[in-house]
Amino acid sequence: MAKTKLLKQLEELKVELSQLHVAEVTGGMASKLSKIRKFYKGKKYKPLDLRPRKTCPMGH
Repeated sequence: MAKTKLLKQLEELKVELSQLHVAEVTGGMASKLSKIRKFYKGKKYKPLDLRPRKTCPMGH
């Protein structure tokens, strides 16, 4: 019983993550981007559009 419940929850979370990746690529809503940011917090690598934009401010 518990295993089937966990597997169902896992599938739902996988679907949500794939939807978030699509939203990230298409420049989705801020709430979805914040969920993606939470996922990548503390990780070594982040998607390019979630990294801080430093090049222009550093030059000024």
